[in-house]
Amino acid sequence: MTKINKHIEIIRSTTNGLISLGAKDSAAIQNILMQHYTTVGITVVNNISDLEAAVLKQPDLMFLGTKFMPADPSKSILRAGKIWVADYLDDASIAYTGSGSKAQELARDKQSAKHQAIKAGLNTSFYHVIEKNQQFSESTINLTYPVFIKPTSRGGGLGIDEASLAYNYADLRTKVMSIFNELDSDVLIEEYLPGREFSVAVMKIAGTNELSLMPIEIVSPISAQGTGFLTEMVKKSDTETTSIVLGSKLRQSLNDLAAGVFTALGSNGYGRIDMKIDVRGEPSFIEANLLPGLSDHGYMARCFHMNAGVTYKDMLLRIVSLGLEKPKNRQVDDESIAIISSLFDANPVIK
Repeated sequence: MTKINKHIEIIRSTTNGLISLGAKDSAAIQNILMQHYTTVGITVVNNISDLEAAVLKQPDLMFLGTKFMPADPSKSILRAGKIWVADYLDDASIAYTGSGSKAQELARDKQSAKHQAIKAGLNTSFYHVIEKNQQFSESTINLTYPVFIKPTSRGGGLGIDEASLAYNYADLRTKVMSIFNELDSDVLIEEYLPGREFSVAVMKIAGTNELSLMPIEIVSPISAQGTGFLTEMVKKSDTETTSIVLGSKLRQSLNDLAAGVFTALGSNGYGRIDMKIDVRGEPSFIEANLLPGLSDHGYMARCFHMNAGVTYKDMLLRIVSLGLEKPKNRQVDDESIAIISSLFDANPVIK
């Protein structure tokens, strides 16, 4: 098979809190893309000098495995200013996979993402944010218990454990203080969503404004406390199960919410939208991940395989094709278009 004459550079970080692609997944992606493109490299980007070095390689596409880096490495991720990789690449006129920095920033800050959803008329639970070192009391938390407590801007279940579900103010305060002290993070408090949990993979269809929408259900093991939700420990131990969503009405509701959130955030390319069922039996937005993990057994890959039979390899090729397709960036050559079209023709829009 003749390879497409394109240089793709996978960029990833080794700094805790900035890693979206680990070494193993980066290598797996590289091996797959090398089968179809002439040059595929991996560059570790932990600071502005690393990013400048990556840009000097002048690739046709940067495959993003990290969102940003602290402008001041001496400060915590929360307190330091940020250099967004997508902004830097836009300035350098280099194509990249996924969404731009504005959408990524909205999605990373769970409060901002929920605010955007509300502005768009989408369903999400009532919430309250407490900034680190802000004074608060029982009277300032105007929510109905139980409530769910988590960092405003951490992924991978970080900071989420059994204590995240609080039934009274004393438990709420204990958990809030632990997030302040252990993660140096602001805190998001939401009214708890008691129903089933879902994740919907979203991907634009090449050459169109349509979206592929592929939901799965996630079931966490029941804890000793009788609860079942995705904690940091459950994610690390990979003890949750996933299944395809049955029932056309439920699928449509999940997909409508996912498409609405994806659009409201100004997203591009691909992403994953998480949600749970509320007390009325309706899907309610939890959070968005516009740079989701891309392992061959991750939620994104499971969504594609369970819903449309799309392989891990073809999912990655679609992500690359969408990056190359961006109007502001270099045009995709005829051979790339033919390969891209064949991938999408084989698996039409999932709604």
